[in-house]
Amino acid sequence: MKLMKRCVAFVLCLLLLLPSATFAAVTTPENDIKIDEGVLNQYLIDSGYPLDIINSFDYDLRELLYNEGCKFVSMQTEVSNIGDLGVERVDINNYHGTFVLSRVSTAPAGMAQFLITYTWAWLAAPLQTFVDKVAVAWESGWDYVNNSQEWRYYAHSGSYYSMQSGTNYDANATTGLSSRHDIISGFTNWDGNYVSADSHSGWLSVKVQQAKTGKSGPDSIGLLGKYFHQIWPINGSISFGGAPSISISLPGNYHTSPGGLHTHNFNWDDF
Repeated sequence: MKLMKRCVAFVLCLLLLLPSATFAAVTTPENDIKIDEGVLNQYLIDSGYPLDIINSFDYDLRELLYNEGCKFVSMQTEVSNIGDLGVERVDINNYHGTFVLSRVSTAPAGMAQFLITYTWAWLAAPLQTFVDKVAVAWESGWDYVNNSQEWRYYAHSGSYYSMQSGTNYDANATTGLSSRHDIISGFTNWDGNYVSADSHSGWLSVKVQQAKTGKSGPDSIGLLGKYFHQIWPINGSISFGGAPSISISLPGNYHTSPGGLHTHNFNWDDF
């Protein structure tokens, strides 16, 4: 029974990452020419992505994977709890974070590149709405590719959503990167009515690379992801280590997802 509840919660979190353009309250400017969604989906299927993962991606993430010529390597999901001010933890698993590791086929000659994607869903309506942060870290040996990051944030109210996006970062290092978003308690929907947000979701992606010279056979890369919910108005700073590790100054001002280490296996001969 406990496993079944967890599976249902995970399915719900995946659905949260499927905003419908019909009910968009806030969107970023779009290109005049859009790639047909059927073309994107077929490319991802042919590139090895599981169908449930494809369905969990918004259009922008599918398009990013298509444009980078990505091939599916592996995925791992964690389920945990994030509280709000005065509530350290709750009795349900309200936070889901999923790493999807993709091999980039458009990498420069002699380089192996991964696109690290961290999707998240928080099934909660926090009282404190300051500036939250999402951070990912990877083990040393893989270097951050400059200006390769992109992120999205969605506040949901039933079928409606409000979106923020960017290619900026909050903090970065050779072995980690974080984004920040203005988490909101509600928004004005398409018909002019104000609605309260009942859940939040989003994703952060970044490319890392390493020279292929002398590499062959099976190997692995360790990934770490964390969500930082700010409960007091003083901002903390994120730092990274090569273990990998993620830490934040003023940790008492945040409630943080536990964020365990995820080891993803791959083969150098596939590059």
